[in-house]
Amino acid sequence: MPTQISSFQIFFQSLWTSVFLHKLILSTRKMILLPVFTKQLVILLMLFSNLLQVSHFIPLLQLHLME
Repeated sequence: MPTQISSFQIFFQSLWTSVFLHKLILSTRKMILLPVFTKQLVILLMLFSNLLQVSHFIPLLQLHLME
């Protein structure tokens, strides 16, 4: 049961982060036209932050599975 909750937390947290960053990009794009390179960089940062969040939770998931 705790494992299920943790995976849901990971999913929603990464989803929320992506949505938030996407809205941030859209709002800044209205003010300044972002070059393609910047957009790619932001996408990479988003993916990286999601990976970091997931990797942070993996040890917790492993602990729950071992119990």
